[in-house]
Amino acid sequence: MRPLEAKAKDLEAVPQPPSLAERLAEAQKAAEGPSQRVGELDTALRDALAREDFAAAQSLKNELAEARQEAAIATAAVTGLQTAIAEIERQKTADNQVIQEQQQRAEARVRCDAARQRELEALDELDAEVASVFAGLEAVRRTYRRALELELEVGRARAEVSHARAVLGEIPPGIRVASPNLASVLQDEHAVIRELLKWAAPTRRTPSPVITSTAGHPGSPRPFGGGSLAQPSPFGR
Repeated sequence: MRPLEAKAKDLEAVPQPPSLAERLAEAQKAAEGPSQRVGELDTALRDALAREDFAAAQSLKNELAEARQEAAIATAAVTGLQTAIAEIERQKTADNQVIQEQQQRAEARVRCDAARQRELEALDELDAEVASVFAGLEAVRRTYRRALELELEVGRARAEVSHARAVLGEIPPGIRVASPNLASVLQDEHAVIRELLKWAAPTRRTPSPVITSTAGHPGSPRPFGGGSLAQPSPFGR
């Protein structure tokens, strides 16, 4: 067996066939002679007719017919190559367009998948943040109600202290003891506190699935324009 290097050299030695442009140039050059010959014979025929040399005109007519045939064949070769080159360029343009469109679709699918992933992640975070808002409001309301209860506890404790001191004779009986209003006064000063006490927290529910588009997703079991299931916020959007 011959070594691979020798085979590679043999392949390199094989001359490449001429390109269409080179063949067209050759055909155009080859057509110059027949075309020029037709012009010369046509001029000679007209001269013979002008001299009324009909014998020469008859001979020139036959030569002119043969020359025109050769010129037509040469011109047809040129026209055929020009048509072939134009068609190849048209096909190349069409192939480039197909490749570009497919590449754009592939890039669009990648962007769509990335955007859909960001959408789902943002929706999950949005649901969590909305839930945190309501949880925070409920925590504030519970804290404020506890503050109101502590005001009452302080008032009751003060009343017991006053009653005990009266029994001990330290103070006169019947002295009225005031409860603190550090929490209750906030309702008069802040409308948000009053509204918070009237607010009813939403009941957390199991959300119904909604459809989000998976149009054109590669490998999707649904046809173009189908959808996939995603969970909305339990509090609605």
